[in-house]
Amino acid sequence: GNSINQSNSTKSLTSLDSQHSNQHPGQRANTDQPVEMDDNTFTQRLLRGITTILKSRLLMAIFTYNALFASTTVLLSFQRAELVANRNPNATTVAADTAFLAKINIASSIAVFVMQASGVGAIIAQNLGPQGSLAVMPIIR
Repeated sequence: GNSINQSNSTKSLTSLDSQHSNQHPGQRANTDQPVEMDDNTFTQRLLRGITTILKSRLLMAIFTYNALFASTTVLLSFQRAELVANRNPNATTVAADTAFLAKINIASSIAVFVMQASGVGAIIAQNLGPQGSLAVMPIIR
């Protein structure tokens, strides 16, 4: 029983090894299967991802929302930096400007936390719906 099966499997492994031993390293075995192209390069994966996003309305909506949210966040960061830059340069130091920017950031974070903890966010989502609450979110932040 088992010794015959082991003997047959050993013979098949030996014949496979002898087929591969005549090849140079990196050369594929000559089989009847078609040769597959390597489609896992970075560019090919990137193009597949872009076409997948463009074909799906849901993925396109998610991508658009994330792009707009990131852009709005960057613009708000520049606006905060401009607030610091437009302060009176004679009356402030670098440390005072840094503290002022930190106060702006902490006030923004506290406002968002209070909205989340108090349930105001849920009320806004209920009254405005998903699209309206997503549209308001960058303004609040």
